[in-house]
Amino acid sequence: MNATARRRALRLLVVSGLVSLVGAASLSAPTQSALGATTFVVNKIGDASDLNPGNGTCDSSTNTGKQCTLRAAIQEANDTPGVDTINFNITSTSKTIAPATPLPPIIETVTINGYSQANAGVNTNATGNNAVLKIILDGVNAGADADGLTIQGDDSLVRGLVIQRFDGSGIEITGSRNVVAGNLIGTNPAGTEARKNSAGVSVFGSDNVIGGTTTASRNLISGNDGYGVEIRDAAATGNAVRNNYIGTNKAGTAALGNGDHGVVIVLAANNTIGGTTADARNVISGNGGNGVRQLGEDAGIVITGNYIGTSAAGTAAVGNFYRGITVEDAINPIIGGTLAGARNVISGNRLEGVDVVFTDGGTIQGNLIGTKADGTGDLGNGRKGIYIVAGGVVVGGSGSAANVISGNTDVGVHVNYSNEVAPNQVLGNVIRLNDLSGVFVSDDGATVAGNVIFQNGQDGVQVHAEAQGTRITANQIFGNGQLGIDLLGGTENAAGITANDTDDPDTGANNRQNFPLLTAATRSNANGVTIVAGSLNSNPSTEFRIELFMAVADPSGNGEGQVLLAAQNITTNSGGDKSFSFAGTWPAGTVLTATATSTTAGNTSEFAANRTVVTGP
Repeated sequence: MNATARRRALRLLVVSGLVSLVGAASLSAPTQSALGATTFVVNKIGDASDLNPGNGTCDSSTNTGKQCTLRAAIQEANDTPGVDTINFNITSTSKTIAPATPLPPIIETVTINGYSQANAGVNTNATGNNAVLKIILDGVNAGADADGLTIQGDDSLVRGLVIQRFDGSGIEITGSRNVVAGNLIGTNPAGTEARKNSAGVSVFGSDNVIGGTTTASRNLISGNDGYGVEIRDAAATGNAVRNNYIGTNKAGTAALGNGDHGVVIVLAANNTIGGTTADARNVISGNGGNGVRQLGEDAGIVITGNYIGTSAAGTAAVGNFYRGITVEDAINPIIGGTLAGARNVISGNRLEGVDVVFTDGGTIQGNLIGTKADGTGDLGNGRKGIYIVAGGVVVGGSGSAANVISGNTDVGVHVNYSNEVAPNQVLGNVIRLNDLSGVFVSDDGATVAGNVIFQNGQDGVQVHAEAQGTRITANQIFGNGQLGIDLLGGTENAAGITANDTDDPDTGANNRQNFPLLTAATRSNANGVTIVAGSLNSNPSTEFRIELFMAVADPSGNGEGQVLLAAQNITTNSGGDKSFSFAGTWPAGTVLTATATSTTAGNTSEFAANRTVVTGP
């Protein structure tokens, strides 16, 4: 067995954990350098190869003194088993390494530490990035399709490098459990100008981490020609993208966008963008496509805790050119969460905040969509807050699961597709100050329940003429520019109220469900009890839920229902009629309204004409 073969055999034994004292002793390769951690120090900016790969010494020159280039160091690290380190000591100033051909792929575990160069320093800022990087890896001469670094092995760490101007990716990873942290990828060393690679970081392997959860681990991945971070294909599972600035300048205050999506996930399951603490938060803003774009029938996609479309402080718009987040065909994607740290801020993007297309389920919870990071102020997205063309999506929930959807230029939430098996649900959210309607439903089967929907420019909830089965229940709806609930079409008066018709045979928006009539509301002076009487004419022999609300008087005279006071189920007779009454202690002067919802078909009416409580005997 020659020396090269012996070294390769030893490396395989070390990696598999099978080296024994007897086995190691039987090999003539020196075990101290082979099994221990070896440090190679790059002291030249040249590109020459190592003279004798595998001898444990980085030297690319026959001259006196070791001449160690980055290429030679990678060659030696590849041929030296164990966890090696590549440090830099090329005088004390910034140095540019410009390989003439692609560098060799990294196949062994190694730490490449650009911060070892004199006068370099890691980021210490909680917001922004004050890292000083002194080693620049420049691909201007590397040739077509050359990547800056290609990591084919496992468990390596790359930190403290400026990686720029490669025709391929700044870093391409096909191995597992590697970490890319504290680098500038696609910019100049100041992080203020683009020095584009074709893509920033491309991940095809599993369980890799781009960034980390410390200030020192923050990457700036900006200015690249295509994607900032690309996670692609079936082998790319379990990866995490955390604590990066993707598409902004180094300070996180202005756009320095990647030409396409900030982060793209394609046909790759179980990947996480962000985390549940501020230390894991990505700022994904200013990119030429979406902030985050996912495509593929994959489960385990989690996008949580990020600022998408804003500055790093969350106070100003640095919008992505298309949408904040688009997920398509995913299985139960998670956007946000119920923990405070899981909240995404998705604001300031040119089109929708969140776009969910043909997914199988999914949750959108706890996010701020259209506001600043403190939940106040208007950083609205340029179109809808949330746009759903999918089934089984839950937007919001109780308590901390609620989203704040505010200030968007179009509607707050648009449900454009649903299905009977897994209807979409808009639950418990605060939906306010959107330029058009708070919620717009244009397909069958959605539920809108428990939300606070107020001060939107048009209707609180608007149901399209072709949508049926929209349950609108237990919401607080008030102060909107037009109707509280608007079923489009039918015979409408000047205010847009759709007239009731006998026995309710018509079709259209929610089958143009008739609203109840409140015929009396009287508070007794004798016992202080208020009796509200009413009736409903609708489909014969059908059960309905009647909800009684305290109203904020609407100019239309119907609604809006701000506070749910009481509810009961009634069943119409064979003629389609049923009377009902409520008893309570509501004071004189209280303005009331009501809705009717078919318990079987799910159709909810517009608000009833208002009735004011008067004093009786």
